[in-house]
Amino acid sequence: MLLTATSASAIDCIGSKDSKKVAVYLHGIDTEPPSTQEIQNRLILSSISKKLKMGFAVPRAKNKCPDNKSLCWGWNFNDSESVESAIITAKATKLKCFPKATSAGLIGFSNGGFVVNQIIKGCRKTEFSWFISIGAGSSWSENDKKDLSKCSSLILMAGKKDKFNYEPIKELGKWFKDQKANVNIVEFNDGHSLPEKDLENILKSFILE
Repeated sequence: MLLTATSASAIDCIGSKDSKKVAVYLHGIDTEPPSTQEIQNRLILSSISKKLKMGFAVPRAKNKCPDNKSLCWGWNFNDSESVESAIITAKATKLKCFPKATSAGLIGFSNGGFVVNQIIKGCRKTEFSWFISIGAGSSWSENDKKDLSKCSSLILMAGKKDKFNYEPIKELGKWFKDQKANVNIVEFNDGHSLPEKDLENILKSFILE
């Protein structure tokens, strides 16, 4: 089942309410109502949901981007408050959509991916057991050094045709590896988009464990 969000405060619950294996999806920069790309992304998640029998909870960001028109999870991700707010929203949405879930991951696309990146960079403890960031490079200085070997694992997905984010994602992955983080980079043959088949294959490795 796919319920379409029509406002900044609405959410989408994709899949059966009784789903045990679920993920929360943090969208990219969006509009109100959702943009054409984000509607397409929900359809992709719906397709994956049917194939893998898993649920996706899709909250909506409430913050305004600098253009004061679009919706963002944050802009300055060195600001821990925006990241913490996104985590709280993700948790609440997961509980509302899938109260019987036994495990959950967090997927972030573009602007939402910066939130996911920052969770690993800050070694934050959350109830999410795995993380995927898609189309999101760096949003902070990587000059500092830290030991991230005991933090959660992360998969960075980079579109080979994503001219603005492909190289920054690879650079970010290298920085994470230098900090001993459990991070893998998965490249796919597309641009700044949600790659259905590649994402589906990655999710299979989690939900079939």
